[in-house]
Amino acid sequence: MYKNIKYSLILALGIFGNIAKANNHEYSYRVAFMPDIHFHDVYGQFADNSFSGLKNSKIGQNAVIRSMYAQLASTRLFNENYFALRTALDGAGKKGIKLIALPGDFTDDGQPLHLRGLVKILQEYEQKYGMRFFATPGNHDPNRPFDMPAGKANFLGVDGKTQRIFSLGASECT
Repeated sequence: MYKNIKYSLILALGIFGNIAKANNHEYSYRVAFMPDIHFHDVYGQFADNSFSGLKNSKIGQNAVIRSMYAQLASTRLFNENYFALRTALDGAGKKGIKLIALPGDFTDDGQPLHLRGLVKILQEYEQKYGMRFFATPGNHDPNRPFDMPAGKANFLGVDGKTQRIFSLGASECT
């Protein structure tokens, strides 16, 4: 049915293009692939307001960020991913790309805080550029019920100290 299908790759964003002919009509679209973004919502708020984060003196917002040691001890970055995602989405939007694939590991271990933040940003870009998002979970995305106790011990707290954040019911809270 489709003839003359051509694919092109733009390396910086991982953008695939497709031009197809069907019934003498030419269709063209491009898709940006953004895998392994491990989104961490640095301006997110915990549902119970248990920790409001640290005040960013430049913009006045509180930031819920991970310590530098957390990043050095991990195979991925956390805090930078918020800004990297927004930059990549802005770049795709300026190129007229409307289809964005998030093929796995779109969150930092599937915490509700980061999922809510990701949904908020995707809705913003849907409004701003008319983008549509297609996501499939990876091993760092939600893989168990949200009501299971969990948490992280390596958020950045006051005076550069580590801030432990765990949900009620986690062994760290008993």
